[in-house]
Amino acid sequence: MLTRVRHKLRPVSSTRFPTAILLGLILASLTETACGVPALSIDSALPQPNYPMTADARDLRQLTDGVMVEYPSWTKRGSVGWSQATPVLLKGHLTRTGSELGKRINIQVHTAKGSSADVLPPRRIDIYCSPGGDQWRHAGVLVTDASAMPDGVNATLSVPVADDCDGDISLVFHATGPYLMLDELEVLPVTRTSKAPPGAIVPNLKGRDLLADSLRRLRTGMNADDGDQIAGFLNNRRVEENAAWVASPWGSLSVAALSSDQIATKLLEVGVPAGWPAQYVVGLLNSTSNERAYTLEVGGQTPVVMSRIAPVLAANGQVVFDPLVPMTGASISLPRKSVRYVLLRHAVVERSGSATVTVRSGEDWIQNLTVRISVLPDITDTRARPPDVVTWSYLSDSPIWQQKNREQLVRFEKDAGVNVFVIHPSAIPLPGQTAEWVRKDQLLRDQLHTYKGAGTVLLYVSWNAQISPEKWADETFRTEIESWLPRLVTVMKSEGYDYQDWAIYPVDEPTGEGFSLLAKVGAWIKARDPKVRLYANPGTVDLIDLLPGGAIYSVLDVIDLWQPLLGTPADRLGPILGRRGDHRWSIYEVGIPPAKTITPNCYRKVAWEAQQRGATGFGFWSFSDTGGSSAWDDFDGTRADWATVYEADGSVVSSRRWEAFRQGIQEYRALADCALSNTGVRQAESCKVLQKNIDTELRGLKCH
Repeated sequence: MLTRVRHKLRPVSSTRFPTAILLGLILASLTETACGVPALSIDSALPQPNYPMTADARDLRQLTDGVMVEYPSWTKRGSVGWSQATPVLLKGHLTRTGSELGKRINIQVHTAKGSSADVLPPRRIDIYCSPGGDQWRHAGVLVTDASAMPDGVNATLSVPVADDCDGDISLVFHATGPYLMLDELEVLPVTRTSKAPPGAIVPNLKGRDLLADSLRRLRTGMNADDGDQIAGFLNNRRVEENAAWVASPWGSLSVAALSSDQIATKLLEVGVPAGWPAQYVVGLLNSTSNERAYTLEVGGQTPVVMSRIAPVLAANGQVVFDPLVPMTGASISLPRKSVRYVLLRHAVVERSGSATVTVRSGEDWIQNLTVRISVLPDITDTRARPPDVVTWSYLSDSPIWQQKNREQLVRFEKDAGVNVFVIHPSAIPLPGQTAEWVRKDQLLRDQLHTYKGAGTVLLYVSWNAQISPEKWADETFRTEIESWLPRLVTVMKSEGYDYQDWAIYPVDEPTGEGFSLLAKVGAWIKARDPKVRLYANPGTVDLIDLLPGGAIYSVLDVIDLWQPLLGTPADRLGPILGRRGDHRWSIYEVGIPPAKTITPNCYRKVAWEAQQRGATGFGFWSFSDTGGSSAWDDFDGTRADWATVYEADGSVVSSRRWEAFRQGIQEYRALADCALSNTGVRQAESCKVLQKNIDTELRGLKCH
């Protein structure tokens, strides 16, 4: 998994009606005749359009060619799209004749909304005009609410522009989801009664500052929205100036999820197996107009470790509480009119009892909270074979992975139960390229050394992306693989890896041609060395793939480790894999971006889903992927972060999502032990209670 780009719709014909083309050319011709040049032209885009179903050499021209395409526009070459890339900066030229100067205009942005394909209108558009040189000023803005727009149609957005905007112009688009889709940009005159551009015009920006200025405006607006949510909650409900409550640790803690019933919760029931940690959250509300400090004291149970759950702004504008920042003391400060949370963790609980949490603020306020902890005896999680657990953490994932913290992070994952690791294609030599071994041999050995003894290693060779389809059928490719494979096996053996310690991962999320490549190279590899194992993770399984002679049956016997995507692929392929005797197979989950907003219980539920299907492993994307930017900031890269931990100096900060996943691994292992035939009566009763508790929390939770 190099990046998570998943297209919900397959390509269809991009044929457009000849009449529409002719009409567009006529309109463009008339415009050029009347004004000399088109009113608006786009000269550059940063980043370049990259959506595969629309990208072509004419993209910039198509933004102002006067040709509208039919819905769904993102399947037509005549439109322009970006995938996993935001914000997008378009620079061009706006020409207005003397008679048009000073008149009000709108720039109309033609886009689309197709929720089933994750295509949504942009959340914000900023317009900048330049009076000359490299000086720019903010001259227009539109903030949209995609949820209020009709679905399944093309959409038109009108952005008011300052009256004197003329000459060089820049437009900054912020995507609402993983895709930004534009069909046409056009300039239209409007009457004087139209609404003026909101916000003050800020002069003297440098061209290099446009994206930063637009991001600052976006963040400011989102933080204001969050403040409005809290203010609305406080105004609509009669709450005390200070409030404290208890909550389960892995549910939603967003401001939007705040309720009067939640704040009123002063008693929480927690059930855990003996020897496990007991974890819960204390919520705090400061509705006063001043910053206040709150102190937490815990009594009646084993010692407790506290972590401040830091608020972070997700790419969709939602403030979520996710990073677990260790607290050096038991005090936390809350800004005025704000909500904060603290995670409390009793490291090991051996007997049932109650924990009393006393919350104080100053001399005038105190609140007692109670957590009743019921301990389930005799549950083990070490007898059954551990599940295969993978999180696609690449050593090249910056800034979370650093050379100085490699061993620490491998231990961090291994201690949680992760035992399958993936080596990125950038460290693996390609077949048929001798020079690759000179350049990558040591890279591969370094990564093998890092993972030695931690579990299974998947060698993600990414042949479908790095080798053209024309070569797949070439016998030369077979010869190259047959020469490459013994050398690879030699390297693996010299680094202490037996055949059962590794597998080749040829294609990511194979479908169609990917299955054909797997069948072909899999047969070649097995013929050359039948001990070498292969891995596949289908992202789509069509019914036709399951017919006799279909794609699945063509590769069923050459793939040793299967891991279909949770949902339809796992539902369709799982029963077939489950009937294969002692073969191990897994599932994996991706989730809906932005990942920070995914309810932590959904990460925990992946293990539950595996147990329900009889799978022997599971995983998710991704432990550490941020696209090379900071995990603390969803807006500093070209896409939102997928990582479930946050970088720190030589280490990482854990998160609620990661700790929920960690608990899911432990629950899977315990229930696997429960399924063994030699359980005692008391253990069997505890197992029933544990299963019931997990089912109650997770069964109805919608995650994918």
